[in-house]
Amino acid sequence: MESLSLACYRLVCRVLQLIVLSALPFFLPVFRGEKNELRQRSGWIPGPRNNDHRVVWIHAASVGEVKAAAILIEQLNGKDRKLDFMVSTVTRQGRKIARRILPPEVETVFAPLDLPECVSLAVKRAGPSLYICLETELWPNLLTRLKKDKCPAILLNARMSERSCRRYRHFRWIVRPILADLAAIGAITDLDRRRYLDLGAKKKSTRTCGNLKYDQTLGRETHERSLKYRGQLHLEADDRVLVAGSTHTGEEAMILDQYRRMQDNIPGLILILAPRHIERIEAVEKELHCREIAFSLLSRGSRAGSRVILVDTMGDLAGLYGLADWVFCGGSLVDRGGHNIMEAAIHGVPVFYGPDMKDFADAVAIMEESGISFVVHSMAELRERIILMPPGSEEYRRAAAAARAAAASQAGAADRQGKIALSTLGYMITE
Repeated sequence: MESLSLACYRLVCRVLQLIVLSALPFFLPVFRGEKNELRQRSGWIPGPRNNDHRVVWIHAASVGEVKAAAILIEQLNGKDRKLDFMVSTVTRQGRKIARRILPPEVETVFAPLDLPECVSLAVKRAGPSLYICLETELWPNLLTRLKKDKCPAILLNARMSERSCRRYRHFRWIVRPILADLAAIGAITDLDRRRYLDLGAKKKSTRTCGNLKYDQTLGRETHERSLKYRGQLHLEADDRVLVAGSTHTGEEAMILDQYRRMQDNIPGLILILAPRHIERIEAVEKELHCREIAFSLLSRGSRAGSRVILVDTMGDLAGLYGLADWVFCGGSLVDRGGHNIMEAAIHGVPVFYGPDMKDFADAVAIMEESGISFVVHSMAELRERIILMPPGSEEYRRAAAAARAAAASQAGAADRQGKIALSTLGYMITE
């Protein structure tokens, strides 16, 4: 019955393939913006660069998965391993990010359409030794072809929401054989693992690993950078610091309007303001000037007595979080989907964020498992929460401990998932 269900799926796809091919001339204008997109969607992806190396094909549907792929590649790319990596994406934005953040030697391609001829050509040309799918996106025709070519497939950083689980139950007849054929599944949480098992995954090869995107470590380099900034900015032990990181248009104005009121309750409060995009520095400077707020640029190396530091450099935010008593994560009080709260939480400080965290909903879920809510619905609410949570208070200690514990709960996720991939490739793994 299970093989029959996949056969029916492939039959439907073959019909769709004929429709797609016949309609292709009408869709050509859609693909003109991206060089080679149509060819790669059809399966004409680049072949191996080095015949002496084994190819690891990582499928990262969009931006979030691409960031996870970058961490995984770093974990797998040992000096003694002859591995080449190819990362496929579904979205154009995902490929754009992949080209920007992945090492130049990593091949980035558009994922082939899950049509029999397209995936057969793609697998033949890529010749992968291992296929890794990140999070949830599993394509039946591609997985069937990989199995036929004796290429193991694994699912890492696997997530399964309650809503998705309910939906997949209606298609259990096709989901069950797909999951059962996977060589391994590395689920993010125990709940994710149970949901995959319920849908047909093998118990012995499905384990809980944590989320590799949030496997944060407070390394020596980050700590030393924090100490450098503390000296550079002449911060004293009793100075109180609020870091507003990765802010977007509209958020700077909101926080500056509340900043003066915060100073009424927290005299001498220092605000470190880090816009997400450096090209917006001039616009943020105008917001400061129109409110007659004195400020210094981080690039100048000193705050010259001002209480507001505007971060006009890239790559410094992780170290600056180490100076904070409180953190606000930007892109969350405007419609931007939020940013990575774990990067700040690992420092053991309360990390507040607005209601729009759709791009990092999994991080919010991890944080809220601590039982403490860090969401604020306005900058006025942020001000109130900060005033009522002074460092040293019991509430502050509980919030800081919860943030640190949430970040620490994901420690080792990259290592655990990397070991699954390497053991599937046949490498001897020591625990």
